[in-house]
Amino acid sequence: MINIVLFEPEIPPNTGNIIRTCYSLGAKLHIIKPISFDLHPKYLRRYGAGRMLSDIRHEIHNSYDDFYKKYADKNIFYITRYGLKTYEKLIIMQNLKKIVIFD
Repeated sequence: MINIVLFEPEIPPNTGNIIRTCYSLGAKLHIIKPISFDLHPKYLRRYGAGRMLSDIRHEIHNSYDDFYKKYADKNIFYITRYGLKTYEKLIIMQNLKKIVIFD
C-alpha cells in the first residue's frame, strides 16, 4: 500500500486534491500537524473532498517526530519543490512498502 504524507499542510484545495487521490488509489493518508485549516467535512466539501476523509485510511500525527518514530523502518521518499530530482525519477519496486512525504 502507498502511504502519502502531508507535512504541515497550508493550502486546503491542495489537501482536498490529495484526499481524492488517496481515495482513488486506495492509499493511506498521513497528515502531520500543525494544520492551518479545519478538516471537518463541512469545510472539506468546499475543496471537493467532502466526506472522503472518513472514507479513506488516514492518520493525524502531532509532529514529524511522532510520525517518524512509528514508521522509521519503512522506505520513505521525500518530495519537495526544492528537490533536485522529480518524483518521476524515483525507482519504486513492486511490493515495497512506500511512504511519500510532500512538503
